[in-house]
Amino acid sequence: RLSARSNMKEEQTIQQCHLYAKNLEERIKKSIESLKHSFYEIMQASVSECYNSVVTDDTKASIHRETLLPSIVSPQGEIVKTIGGGQRQLLVMTHIISLCQLRKELHRQLNDFGIHVGKLDDQSFFFDSIFAPTDDEYSKRIAQLLYGKARQVLLLLASQQWHDNIRNVVEPQVDKLYRIILNTTKTDLKEEDYVVKFKNKRIPLINLLNHNQINDGAFSQIEEIR
Repeated sequence: RLSARSNMKEEQTIQQCHLYAKNLEERIKKSIESLKHSFYEIMQASVSECYNSVVTDDTKASIHRETLLPSIVSPQGEIVKTIGGGQRQLLVMTHIISLCQLRKELHRQLNDFGIHVGKLDDQSFFFDSIFAPTDDEYSKRIAQLLYGKARQVLLLLASQQWHDNIRNVVEPQVDKLYRIILNTTKTDLKEEDYVVKFKNKRIPLINLLNHNQINDGAFSQIEEIR
């Protein structure tokens, strides 16, 4: 009898554990779905704010509910598969900004719940020639998105991209400026063709040397502009 009672009690305990595990699984599943939906709402609001007010063809930026990846949707609700360079760059930028906003919001919510962790600060972003495939108008709009949206943004720009639409927006926000200067003995180059402006100062990007100053051909160096 003792053995039968013991077995019955053990079986009841196992059944209770199974029930508890099933309920816990359902709670975890609902929590994940709720968390993913929260991520979606935060990112969708961010990309809509940054993208939708800029474009002129009535397309909208959309975040996929499952993957949280961005896409462009036509006024008819279809995903646009062929998009121009300006819109593509704008979409990428708005997606990065939405991830920054998501990190900030997560940190705020954790604090509200009393969960104190190390600050979930924004990462630094390094952008190489992000204005290259864009026309002047999109360049200006993309430049306007950069400031204040992430903790640190590093831009690597070719001299031809440093035109007024970009310069007038980015220049006031620059903390540090570097140039890559080419040292060369070529005689067919003109210094005036390799100059950019920064806060009304001329910044040469080429240094013409004579053959006595250089023996191993052209070389480049990076230096901070003070």
